[in-house]
Amino acid sequence: MTIEFDRVGKAFRRIDNPGRVLRHALFGGQSPDTELFWALRDVSLRVERGEAVGVVGRNGSGKSTLLQLLCGVYPPTSGRIAIDGRIAALLELGAGFDPEFSGRENVYMNAAVLGMERHETERRFDDIAAFADIGRFIDEPVKTYSSGMFVRLAFAVAIHVEPDILVVDEALAVGDARFQAKCMKRIKDMRAAGVTLFFVSHDVSSVRTLCDRAVWLSDGRVARMGSVFDVTAHYMEYLFADEAPEAEAVAQEPVAIETSDASGSGPVNHWGSHVGAIRSHRMTNANGDDAKVFDYGETIRIDVGFRVPDGADLAHLSVAFSIKDLKGTDLLVCTTHDEHDGCLHACAGDAQVTFEFENRLTPGRYLLVLALEDRSAPVVQYYEYIEGAAYFATISQQTRFGIFNLPTRVRVEPQ
Repeated sequence: MTIEFDRVGKAFRRIDNPGRVLRHALFGGQSPDTELFWALRDVSLRVERGEAVGVVGRNGSGKSTLLQLLCGVYPPTSGRIAIDGRIAALLELGAGFDPEFSGRENVYMNAAVLGMERHETERRFDDIAAFADIGRFIDEPVKTYSSGMFVRLAFAVAIHVEPDILVVDEALAVGDARFQAKCMKRIKDMRAAGVTLFFVSHDVSSVRTLCDRAVWLSDGRVARMGSVFDVTAHYMEYLFADEAPEAEAVAQEPVAIETSDASGSGPVNHWGSHVGAIRSHRMTNANGDDAKVFDYGETIRIDVGFRVPDGADLAHLSVAFSIKDLKGTDLLVCTTHDEHDGCLHACAGDAQVTFEFENRLTPGRYLLVLALEDRSAPVVQYYEYIEGAAYFATISQQTRFGIFNLPTRVRVEPQ
């Protein structure tokens, strides 16, 4: 065990009249009225060494408080926290940097704050400077840095502490795309080396990429805990339901439907305002046979039968499918709205949409997502969303690299 929270709670005093607090501090007299606000209540979780746990939840759900308790910024009001290992925390990049000091001086100072001895910092300084990639500005005052340079240096220091536990709070949301990719690779390397990861992010894709398990916090309590795919799927359902308040019939648990998966596994997630509008679906190969294993390069056909929802705006009705890997990352997404906008305008009652594509997925296991969408607003709203309508595999007679290979024209010309 590396981290254990046992029925942990954290309360803060909420003060209605700050002026009375000041008068009480200066002159004594009647204590100001205060009430307790519980940012966290009855949180229990256990993280084993080398695990990666993601924390999701809306603003104000208690995510940052959880991390601050983990890092010792606050003591718990109730319960017990046990931690075994050295922690490096990326809670607020650059906290403690002195703007008047040079980048080099701030590296040594910040590394000391994070628990590194001077000889350790000297040994790793070149690696820190190379990761930050700010060149000669390492000897300039950080007050002259751009925000990107500042963030790169702060992250470079924190990531080279060689911790047992790495705590990350939205640190990857800053910086340019190249820097984010570099940070992601570094965190993956640390995970491979056995570092325990505690990762908070609003980006569900990043959580699914980096983490094995997830915790969903809501109003300071654990709403759901388990595999990263299951938890984030239900969290996304909650977010979309909140965006579409008319979707009062959102399914709270996965709904069993017929699936082509031979193991009998049903959808990971199934919800929407008109669950049941998708009446049928088939995945077939080039011969028109139902299949759950497809050769690389052969045609995959997806038939989706549906009933037009009552009151649906046909001009903005869309049928969609996506292919995901088993961690839930979208690899291929196609919708009638994007490919043939308005093609469903004449539909009434029952209808069917057929998608066909050449299978360029490299060997592996995948799942099919089906959706019936309302595209009348910038935020997509769902009549029905089935994550895991079918499960299938791709095989190839040749070694293939990457996730999928796009058809590419190759021309060779003698020079």
